[in-house]
Amino acid sequence: MDEAIRILRKQIEYCENLTELFNTLIEVLKKNKPAEVPKLTQKISPAVGEFSKSVNSANEFLKKVGAEKLTDFVHSQRESIQKSLAEGLLKNLENLRVDLKNKTSEASRLLANSKEFVDFNLNIMSQTATNTTYGSTAETGSQSKRKIFEANV
Repeated sequence: MDEAIRILRKQIEYCENLTELFNTLIEVLKKNKPAEVPKLTQKISPAVGEFSKSVNSANEFLKKVGAEKLTDFVHSQRESIQKSLAEGLLKNLENLRVDLKNKTSEASRLLANSKEFVDFNLNIMSQTATNTTYGSTAETGSQSKRKIFEANV
């Protein structure tokens, strides 16, 4: 049970770190400071790697004890202070994972919006033009110039 508690504490630590990093990334994206994004992604990558190692060690532990999930292992233990502690850690970890999932979704959404904004502005700056059908030339042979960004307006 001590090893399960140690694993849960490590995973909580990694989730808290990742949540903090994603909060910072979200703030940077909202403040439109693209120069800081690469620095943050360089910090996020090793943190994700550490969390992945923690998940692998948890899986090895679960194989050793013959359980599918940490929750199953904890609930199968007899009542004790350690079991209560582990159950509290499991709830905390689950809340952190949900929060982290929401943060990653928000960061992905902001990055997608930023990409669309950049594409839109590149179309404006390059004055990209295409025919009105946005495909092959119309059969009548008539083509009028139309800028791609006008479709976004």
